[in-house]
Amino acid sequence: MITLVTQYSFAYKVALIFSFLPFLAFADNPDIQEKNLSKQLIVGSELDYFPFAMQNKKGEADGFSVELFKAVAQVMGFEVKFRVGPWNEVRRALENGEIDALPLVSYSEEREKVFDFTTPHTVSYAAIFVRKGKETIHSEEELQGKKIIVMQGDATHDYLVEQHITQHIHLVKTVTDALRLLASGQEDFALVPRLVGLITAKELNLTNLEMTGPKINVYGRGYGFAVTEGNAVLHAHLNQGLSIVKASGQYDEIYDKWFGIVDPRGISMETIYQYAAIVLSVFLVILSVAFLWSWSLRREIKQRKLAKESLQETNHELQKAK
Repeated sequence: MITLVTQYSFAYKVALIFSFLPFLAFADNPDIQEKNLSKQLIVGSELDYFPFAMQNKKGEADGFSVELFKAVAQVMGFEVKFRVGPWNEVRRALENGEIDALPLVSYSEEREKVFDFTTPHTVSYAAIFVRKGKETIHSEEELQGKKIIVMQGDATHDYLVEQHITQHIHLVKTVTDALRLLASGQEDFALVPRLVGLITAKELNLTNLEMTGPKINVYGRGYGFAVTEGNAVLHAHLNQGLSIVKASGQYDEIYDKWFGIVDPRGISMETIYQYAAIVLSVFLVILSVAFLWSWSLRREIKQRKLAKESLQETNHELQKAK
């Protein structure tokens, strides 16, 4: 038991050390420390990007990215007020400095010119959806010239344009609109975020749709929090908060709540540390028992040998005396 506690404690300390690295970098910068950071943040959130971000029945911001940002804000001592709107609107608000941050922005070189990104909190891919029984796709090249539905302003839209995939692009406002349109018999394919597409199709019971082809990396290094370029203070705090939330296991709980139905998070690093500590402890116990047994066996053999030699010597003396 002592060994198990020690091993787990060591693993947990290692995780905490890594979680505080962004904070150490922040603390060493006196220019950042001197700046005054407001503890009340106004954060933008998308109107309809389930389950990453949306507006619930109460008219409040909700979704995976919203709950994750709230968790980070809590550990860092921020108060948060969310401003919900269409993606283009909240993105423009951050560019103009009307809000402090966005919780869900995919990285791109173009966006990096106006935003500063935290470390990615979620890796995402785009997926190709098709009506069952229709043409399937095995590679990106096979999308050439097809009629494809995408969400306007999303990275999937940028991808089709930049890669010159097709000129037949049907723009819609939401993933829900894209999949409903495809399910109704219009266009050839829909290119949407994989997790959002899977959950949306399941929620809307669009049983005539299925995924086809490979996962397509259109979101770069993934989704992260974004702040206005140059806001190093808030950027450092959000990075630190993300590290803490991930190290504590709270991130995995939030992820499974929103995506577990189609993409279970699986074993977290914290759980791996626990299992590794248990396995190592069991191994050390077995090794210790084996060592003690081997030492005890050798000691017993030696004692028996000495006793035998002593008995032989005694018999020899008795024979000599006789």
